[in-house]
This record gives sequence, structure tokens and C-alpha cells, in this order.
Amino acid sequence: MVDDDECLMIIQSGVVEASKLICLNSDFEATDRVIACLHSGAMIGDVCFLQSFIPRPASLRVKEEAEMVSIPAKKFLDVLARYPGVFASLGGRVKDMNNILQKSLGRTQETLEFSSLFHGMDPNFVRAVATISERKFVTLGEMVRGEDENTHETSVLRLLEFGLVRVEERGAGCVAQVNVGTWIGERLFFNLQKATHAGSGLLRVGTPVAVLLCIPRSAFQALLNAHPQAAKAIAARSTTDAGREVRDHHLSKLAILQTCSRSLIDSIASSLHRRSFKPGQTIIVQKCDDGGSLFILVSGHAEVVINGIAKKELGPGASFGELGTLGLVRSRAATICAVSYCACMELERPMFMQALENHPSEKQHFEAFAKQHVADAQDHEWPIFTDMPEKLLYFLNLHARRENVQQGTWSNLAGEPLPVNAAVLVTQGEIARARGDKGKAVTHEVYRAGECFGEEVLLGLPSNSCELQSRTVCEVQLITKEIFEKILRDIPDARQEAAEGIKREMAFKVESTLGIARGSPDVLLFSALFRACSLEFVQKARAACEPRLYQPGEVVLERGASEDRMFILLRGKCLQEIDGPVEDRTVKVKPRMVLAESGMLGFLTSYPYTVRAQGLCLFQTLSKECFRGVLVNHPRESHLMSSLRCEEPDLVSNVAHRLHKYDLFSHTSLQFVTMACKGSDEVYFAPEDEIITRGQVCRLGETPMYVLIAGNATVKLEFGDDLAVLKPGATIGEGGSLGIASVRSATVKAWKDGLVRCLRLQGLSLQRACGEFPEDYDALADHFRKRAQANAAFELARKAWLDEVVVPALLKCRVFRGFSSKLAHKIAQPLVKTTYAAGKNICLVGDRAESMILLLEGEAEIVTKQGEVVGRLFSGASIGEVGLLGLFCWRTATIRAVIKTTVVVLEASEVKRALKNSPGGSQAFAKLEEERRSQVSRGVPMTSLPFDDCTAEDVAVRAIALHADRILLAPNQPWTVPPDSAMGGPHYWIVVRGRAALVMGPGEHPVNPIFTFRPGSGGLCPEQLCLQSGARIHALTPLEAFRISRSDLLLADRSVPTRWFKRFEKLERDVWKHLSAKLMSAKAVLDMARRELEMKSQGPLFGIRPPSNDIISRLALVNKLRRSDLVKGHEYRSSTTSTLPGLPPAVLSLEDARVEERPVSSCTRQRLDNKLPRPLSQSGPLRSLPGVAVPHRVQSETILKGRREVDM
Repeated sequence: MVDDDECLMIIQSGVVEASKLICLNSDFEATDRVIACLHSGAMIGDVCFLQSFIPRPASLRVKEEAEMVSIPAKKFLDVLARYPGVFASLGGRVKDMNNILQKSLGRTQETLEFSSLFHGMDPNFVRAVATISERKFVTLGEMVRGEDENTHETSVLRLLEFGLVRVEERGAGCVAQVNVGTWIGERLFFNLQKATHAGSGLLRVGTPVAVLLCIPRSAFQALLNAHPQAAKAIAARSTTDAGREVRDHHLSKLAILQTCSRSLIDSIASSLHRRSFKPGQTIIVQKCDDGGSLFILVSGHAEVVINGIAKKELGPGASFGELGTLGLVRSRAATICAVSYCACMELERPMFMQALENHPSEKQHFEAFAKQHVADAQDHEWPIFTDMPEKLLYFLNLHARRENVQQGTWSNLAGEPLPVNAAVLVTQGEIARARGDKGKAVTHEVYRAGECFGEEVLLGLPSNSCELQSRTVCEVQLITKEIFEKILRDIPDARQEAAEGIKREMAFKVESTLGIARGSPDVLLFSALFRACSLEFVQKARAACEPRLYQPGEVVLERGASEDRMFILLRGKCLQEIDGPVEDRTVKVKPRMVLAESGMLGFLTSYPYTVRAQGLCLFQTLSKECFRGVLVNHPRESHLMSSLRCEEPDLVSNVAHRLHKYDLFSHTSLQFVTMACKGSDEVYFAPEDEIITRGQVCRLGETPMYVLIAGNATVKLEFGDDLAVLKPGATIGEGGSLGIASVRSATVKAWKDGLVRCLRLQGLSLQRACGEFPEDYDALADHFRKRAQANAAFELARKAWLDEVVVPALLKCRVFRGFSSKLAHKIAQPLVKTTYAAGKNICLVGDRAESMILLLEGEAEIVTKQGEVVGRLFSGASIGEVGLLGLFCWRTATIRAVIKTTVVVLEASEVKRALKNSPGGSQAFAKLEEERRSQVSRGVPMTSLPFDDCTAEDVAVRAIALHADRILLAPNQPWTVPPDSAMGGPHYWIVVRGRAALVMGPGEHPVNPIFTFRPGSGGLCPEQLCLQSGARIHALTPLEAFRISRSDLLLADRSVPTRWFKRFEKLERDVWKHLSAKLMSAKAVLDMARRELEMKSQGPLFGIRPPSNDIISRLALVNKLRRSDLVKGHEYRSSTTSTLPGLPPAVLSLEDARVEERPVSSCTRQRLDNKLPRPLSQSGPLRSLPGVAVPHRVQSETILKGRREVDM
């Protein structure tokens, strides 16, 4: 209950900790955790919530010596009421408070339905009343009702929803107070009797904020006329609650009080008090022992949270905490948290117990309710006796001992310890159990309602419970071995069935410790035979399984005996006795291991060795009869199992003679083979199971050897390359089993097409045979060394392939550009080449793409999801770069081999693993990924083209941006299209920022620049043109450009058709036509110059002798003469004339020439026009060439069809 002296506190000095009860899943109980530290100047409490029945949301604890100022709430509010100006300074906070209340108060209809006045009335009428009602927010000191409000026409019925209202009378001051949930003015409103102080006094708001639900009388009267039944109910009222909140109707709805006397309900109602909770505030905390109060939610909504998970929502009228009030539990089973502003009634347990003491006749009712509640809420049966005869279940319920367990103990409520050697069913609460066999590690388990433990006791086995402890107050049922035997004496026919049920439950529990769900067929997947079968087949076989239990020392399988059952060890350990029970001649069998699969298949007439339980062992078994019964309805599985048969029905009994015919053992004696085969058995492998694993440590006497009987196997080297295919009769792992190799040098896997059957030769038997017959051992060692040499040769060939083919191809990829050869080699290490025949799909559109595919050899085509071929890929091309970067995880096209094609697949996980220890490589990858994300957000390069509807939000634009390759060039930096650029199909350059020139031949050649690229329509350059003509791009300013593939453009358009793609194709055609013409003209000029250089000149042109044979200087002279004055009607004459070998008449030098001017006739001009090469275009001044002085102010001019044009 909120104390009257609720106060505000201000810390003057020191440190105060704020703590809160919090329940974590790992805790046995709620713990008090520090959530904040408050220092000097902090104020504790909220002015707007004073006297609002809201408990403090956290506890305060002084961490360091602190000095605090305490301001009582009532006195503080009195001061604020007397000094309105002080309260006005809180206007901002009050406004915020009003906004919070508007959002968090419950619906008006819910508030009315649960009020004393309208409770139980027609919901339609209450809904109509809610529509005419209005919430009014008032502040401290405001008048709710004046003394002159005494006429029916002006009266308003008010319900106080939040805050406190004081009743004041002239000369007497505050004579009473109105609490939340109280109707104000109901007597006057209904004209039942004259008002008293509660009906005629002056009412003022006594808290900073109050909320009133107001119902106008005139509108209410109109509703009564429309609802005659409600009007009759109102007219039948002779009295009201005199303005007080009626609380007994809240209690009358509780199940625990429905049959109680009126006197007890009135007594309890007088003990109820108000509690309010802000949104987000916890009302009760899970696992908290808080005294056991009962709460009734009057208004608002709260949420039930169990172990951090919201389970359901509570509304007005809901109650919680009854079990704590009755003393049935000590801690809360859930956390209740206010979702909106919640008003509650609280009944504290001491008050309830006091009321019960005053009404002793009611105790029997509550005891019966407690028993009934437990029976209804925890109606659980023993899992070990599911589907048992009803008579057995009846006797179990009759004789089982029921106990309530104290929290934190294994004792009943009277403090008596409970037995440990008993089967226990938890019907309510949680019990923690520490268990473990003698000398072994202890494991901890938690059992909840409906679960049982200790069932092994009923079979006469010792309990392995080390310690039991109740995590909550809970109820359990116990059955001891004596009680169980007593029940079975009455119904002896149920003994076998009950024992099977107990073992089945034990098997389920052990399987859960192995990660297998209860009743799951996954337990059969420990056997390779079932890993190749359909789920339906495995499920049916699982239903036919039978658990078996073996005591320590008991024989599971006996040598020479027939066995038609497969065994899967779930718990315990066994020993395989190869040659008697001598310790150094045994092999351990551990959980998950499978025995006697051949017996279930019918391939075995007698078992080759004895298997003995070393401790308590639990097996899951499947008989041959049951297996065949399931197999008969599954033809695929039947064919799969029949493929394992060999010529000899019982191979194990005649294994030595058969192995002696194989290549490995043909050079050894029969006696050696016989001794080596002693204790051998058969094992099976599912498709692609590893028979042996590369790097596995081998020890003579421990490591087995395998002989392939049915099916094929593949030998794989370190990174998955196939070395050889093994056929039946081949031996596997002989080097490690004979002690020649310390580790396995290769991995051998079962083939993909079916099961594999192998004969396993035990390491112990091989060791003894090698010791007895050293000559035979030497023959086997020589065979192994030859095989090892062949493997080493293959390894060398692979290394050469990586160095010469894969690494160079990787370094040409954009994602690995700039990587060192060492790092590229590390990335290439796990790669395995895959070859696809013509017409085979390398990848399919829509497949997961967490890898990059690199074409090493061959040719492939790119196919859209509609089947259209949009491009081709050649050797060196890569697909899936964005998948490798983790930017897009689906294939956008199908890649199909056109001819025989070899590829390698780079998995993203493998590449990241290789880059893990390379900060530079990781940073480069991260930078490239961020660069691509930036491109997508900007929509470049397509948004730089002059298409209005080509925006960054366009899906196709973003897809192209994701695949675009960004290129940055500094001023004067050239970029030449590499010869292998066409391996990924046609590409385009798109300039986004800066300017670049298209040049051909020597950089200072007068034909350059052929074209200047700028952002916009002049920024597109087809790479194929540059590659065909030998042109290159030269940056004039800092340049940002993007390289995109035509296939990416087509894929984007075919996936999400765009309107701008047609305009792009037109722009491409125009650019191609324009640049082709310019490049052809420039190439013609260069070819002419080359040809003229090859000709021997008969004399100098114009008498000018060049000082050197520099072609650049000579071409510069020609164009100098042409550009400057020849086109203006002048002719150059030199005072010196000479002829140099190889100098064409049109190529001169200005270095030592003395130039004279004289008019040129039209004939001369025409002759020169026809003779001199004409440049394609020129913009800007020419650079000074080595050895040639060229004027800076020169314009490029061309005479075309009799008129002069200036190409700027």
C-alpha cells in the first residue's frame, strides 16, 4: 500500500544505487540487480505521480554515505495549491503527463463495463454511453464541481480515472477525498436523494494531474429513452454507493470466492486497496517471493511474460496471484508487466489470512479449491506408462505417493525428506536433478510438469541421482520399487509391457542427450544403411525398433552365435573381444556405434566376435523380420539393399580364402591372411561417406584396414581432387593399418550412386599377423610405397596446375586484382576443377549464389530465365562476383557450357578463411564491397546518361550498378583495353566524372585526341572499338568511369523491363557509328605515314632537310604546314633543301628551316590537299614534340568539300 508519507527525495551528497528485481532464465529465483547509480543533485520521485497509488519502480540502497532531503508528498502538494505560480512552472511536465495518459489509459467502454455503476448491463448500452462520454484532464487546484452545481439540467456524472479529488466545505477545509474508481455526483445525477457533503461540497483536484470521465445528463437521458431495459434498471435503483467505489463486485468474479459467504467477501473487500502502475512497470516478477498478494485488474492492460517470452495479455477483470495468496506456491510463475496505465485492486496475503481466521468455516472451501486446482492444472500421466492397460494406470494412480515439495529442498511441506531411489513424476513446478554414474562427471537436468525421472529404479537398477532440489514449490508423484512390485503382483500380465514402456522412456531420454528429439527417426541415421533411404522408410523402421538393456558383464553378441538384429548403442560402453577377453585383444564400442548390420540384412549366419557390456548399456535394436516387413513396401530401398549382396552369402566365415585372391594379398601366405582376418566384420557407408580421412593419425594395432566388397569408392587428395576410383576387391588404408604411414595421405569416399559394403580388418589382428609373418609384411609395405609414389606424382601435377593456370586466372579477376601471388595461391588451395560437357548447365538462375565461378577453359553462354541467350563467356571469365562479396545471394542467369568447359568454384566461406590472416586482402574485400554498395545507392553509372527515367530507384539501374567495375584515373594517366578483356563478352565504358581523350598511336600524334569523353551522352565508349583499332583512353582530368558488361545490361532489362533501354541502344549505335568513322580516319592517317616511311624519298619537300628520322617530328611538320598557312593560301619555302633516306616528301622538320612566305595558287593548294594526309579531328593546342618547336596557338582545321571547318 502506498504510504501517506510518500515523498520526493533529493540527494545532496553521496551515491545511491537503484536496484530492481529481475528474473533471468538461468536463475533459480528473481535477483535484485543494480540498474543505476544516482549522484548528488538527483531527485527521486515524479511530481506528477504524487499520491497516485503508484509504487516506486525500483529500490534504493545507499552505496556511499549520503545526505538527502525528503519532502512529504501531501505537504508539497498543499504548497503547490497555495502558490499557483510555482505550479505553473511545471506546465511542460504536466503537458507531457497528459500526453502519456491519453495514450496509456484504457478504452472508455472497458472502464465503464468494469465500474460499479454499469457492471453487468447490456454491452450495447454501455457502448453507447462510452460514445457520449468525454475524458477531461484537470490539474492541481482546479474545481471539479462548485457549490452552485445543484440542478439536474447542469449536473454531470463524473468517474475519477486517475489522481485524487478533495472534498472541501466552507469553513471546514478538506473533509474527505475521492479516490480513483469513484463516481462523483451520482445521487444528484439520478435524483435519488439530496446530496450530502459528497454530493454538494466543493471538489478540487488534489494531485498535479487528474483524469475525469464525464457523462452529460441530457445525452444520457436520450440514451435511456433509446434503451428501455437499461432505463428500467436505472429506475429500479433506490440507493447508490454514496459516491464510494464498490469493491465487492470485483471480488465476486473471482473463482476462489464464488461459493464464499457474503460476510467473508465484505471482510476481504474492506482489505482491498488501490495500486496503479505506469506503462512498462512490472506488477509482479517471475520467481520472486514477494509475499503472495492477489491482484485484480480494474482498468488497463497487462502482459504475462514467462522466461522472457510474452505469453498473453490481460484486460480489465483479470486476476492473478491466487496461488500465492492461498500459499500453494512461494514464488511467482510469471512476470506481469503493465502495457498501458493499469489500475489494480491488491489483496495482501496477511489481510486475507486475517479475514479467513475470522471465518473458520470457510477454510474447508479453500483446501478443496487448492486440491482441485492442482488436479486440474497438472493433469499429467506417467510417460513411461503411455498406452498401458487401464487397470495398470488405475493402480498407479491409487498407490502413487503425492507430495508437495518445498522450494530449494527435496522435502515435503512438513520438512520430511523424500526418497531418492524412486521414480518421480513432476505434476507442477520444476525440479533440478544432478546425476552421474560412479566415478563419472555429474550432469545437471531440469524436469518440468509432465516429465519423470528415476524410472530405472522400477527395473531393479540403482538410481543415478546424486542430488535433487525443487526449484519452485511443486507437486510430485513417487513410485518406489516396492510399490511397483505390489501393483504388478495384482496384474502380472502387465509386467512385460510395463518393462518395455520403462525401457522405451529410458531410450528416449538417452537419445535426447545425443541431440535426437523424442521419438525422432534420426536415431537410425547412425547406421549408414538408413542415411541413403527416404524419410518415410526410416520413420516406419523407427516405429519397429525395440530398446534393449544389458547389465555390466552381460553378453550382447556371442561369437559363433547367429544374430538377426542390428544394435545401436545409446548409453554405456562395450568391448569387442577379438581373441578372448584379454584386455590387449579387445576393441571398445562407444555410444552412436552400430553393430551387426549384416545380421539384420541377412548376410551373416554367425557373429565373428563376442561383444560384452562393460557397464549398464542401452541399445536401440531392429530385427531382420521387422526390417524386411518395412522393406517389402519400398522398392527403391529394396533395390538399394540388394545391391550390397555378393557371390558368397556368408563372406565373413570364408573371408581369408577370398582375400587371398585379391591383388594386395596375392603375394602373401594364406596363414598371414587367416590371422589378419581374425575378428573381421562388415561395415557399411552411405553415399559420399568418408571411409578414411586424410590427416587421420594411424597406429599399428589400432587402425583398421578396409576391403571393398560391394559398391565403388573414390580416392580424393587434399583439396578434393579425384585420384582414382576403387572397385570391389580393392584395399583401403593398408599403409596406416600396417604402421607404414603415420597419417592417412588421402581421403576415400563412398560413391554417389549407392551404398558401399566393406570388410573391416581389425588393427589388433593385423599387428599380430605382421609380427608372425615378417616376409608377408614386407610385400604389403612395398605395395603401399608404390601407391604413395603415384599419389605424390599427382600432387606435383596439381601444384603445377595451380601455379600455372588457377593463380594467374585469379589475379586477373577484379575482386583479386592487386593481390600477391602468395595470397592468391592460398585462396586457390582448396579449389577443385569441374568439367562440363557441351549443353550442360554450370549454374541455374535462382540458385543460391554464395560463390564465384571461374572459367579456366572452354566457352559458356549466358541464358535469361526466359531462355534467351544474352552473352558468352570465354576462358578467364568469372561469374558471381557479387555473391562472393556477399552482396546478392541468388544467380540471375543460367550459365550453360557451349563446348567442353572447365571451371573452379570459389566458395565465399573458403575465401574469407584464406583472407582471415591477411589484413590487406580483407581490407581490399571490404573496400570493394562498400564501393559496390555506394554504386547501388547512387545508381551509377546509368544515372549519368541523359535518360530522365533512369533513376537510382530503378531496379534495373541498381542491378547494373551492383555489377559495374569502378575505374579511377589521375590526370595524364592512360588506360588501354587489355587483350583478354573480351573473355566476359562486350563491355562499355561510361564516364561519370571528369574528361578523357580517345587516342591512337603515339600520344603526341597530331590525330589525337580523336574524341573527348564527358559525362552525359558523350560519356559512352564501347570497349570493342578500342580493342579493334588499338585505341586507348587518356585521362585529361581526374576521371571516374565504370566498366559494365553488355550481358549485365541485357539481364537487367529482361528481368525488369525498362523504358530507357531502347534509348540506350540508340545511343550505343550513334556512338559506335561516330567513333568508328573517326577511328578509321585516324587509322588511315597512321597507315599512310607508316607506308611512306617504308618508301625511300628521292628529295626533300620544299627544300627543307629534317635533322633526324624521327617519325613524330616529321608527322608534326606535315600537319604544321597543313594547319597553319597552306589552308590560308600560303606555301612554305626553305633556304635549304635536302633529301633523307626513308623520308617521304610530305614529312619535314622545322628545326633548322628558314621559312619564307609566298602566295599559293589554287592548283598548288589542290595538289597539296591531295598529297598531304588530313587529320581526323583536333581540339586544344598541340604539345611540343621532342626536337620540334610548335607554336602554342594553333587551331585544327580541315578542308572538306571546298569549305573550311574548325573541329573544336
